[in-house]
Amino acid sequence: MGFEVGATLVELNADHGDRVAKGQVIARLDAGGQAARVASAATGSRVAMEWADLAMMAIAALFLFAAHHFSVIALRLGYVIRREYALHCQARRSRGAHAEPDNGDQYAARLGR
Repeated sequence: MGFEVGATLVELNADHGDRVAKGQVIARLDAGGQAARVASAATGSRVAMEWADLAMMAIAALFLFAAHHFSVIALRLGYVIRREYALHCQARRSRGAHAEPDNGDQYAARLGR
């Protein structure tokens, strides 16, 4: 007689060569160890799922952080370009030249931005 799982034999109702009826319980194993292994595996699975959830939240937080900082940088760059264009127009006016009517995008293109 062999078992698929390792456990302690707690009851043996038949011996080698005995006749047994269909459905008769021949032996009982202690289920405590197996139950503990199942519980441990279930706990490990729950812990792994919690770590996966934490990792997903961390990735989402990093994405939001990067998106926020990218938008702040874009706003600051736009401000700098507009400010440089205003200074450019002011310098042209102070030299007596008329500031040509272009927009900040054309000026930024000339600056190589």
